[in-house]
Amino acid sequence: MFTLVGGMLVGGLNPRRTFPGLKPVRRVKDVMKVLFVAGGVPYPADTGGRLRTYNLLKRLSKFHDITLVAYEPLERVPCGAVDEICSRLVLAPRPDPSGRIRMCGDLVTAPIKRDPLIVTRYRSVVLTHALASLIARDRFDLIHCDSVSVADSVVEAAGMPHCMGT
Repeated sequence: MFTLVGGMLVGGLNPRRTFPGLKPVRRVKDVMKVLFVAGGVPYPADTGGRLRTYNLLKRLSKFHDITLVAYEPLERVPCGAVDEICSRLVLAPRPDPSGRIRMCGDLVTAPIKRDPLIVTRYRSVVLTHALASLIARDRFDLIHCDSVSVADSVVEAAGMPHCMGT
């Protein structure tokens, strides 16, 4: 699978595989710096979403420099497997979506703001500031937002490609 990024074809998981009729514009010699924003640390990889995110990170890290930004895990588990595949792991405090008062407030304000409820419940100023400081400090080639729950916090920098995971 090849993707057009910045005027060049990037990618597949097997760079030696050839595709009939598809000729890359030029070979990518430099490693892309990817800012990967997820709703949580994908470890332990025991659910479908975590498995998907973990395997995506694992395969991307073979060819690219990955910085993972995620909310802190609910349970205290070591993130050793994720540390091995990502060059940097940045954890932000998880907003507390629990509580009846907060839930009632979110249910009332979500239709007014026209935001999905999951975006309203997981909106985080801390995560937004962490992303803004990372983008200002480091030069990333791509921002990958893995979950709709953190889409509101992703800072769209001018001229910086970004994509949304499904």
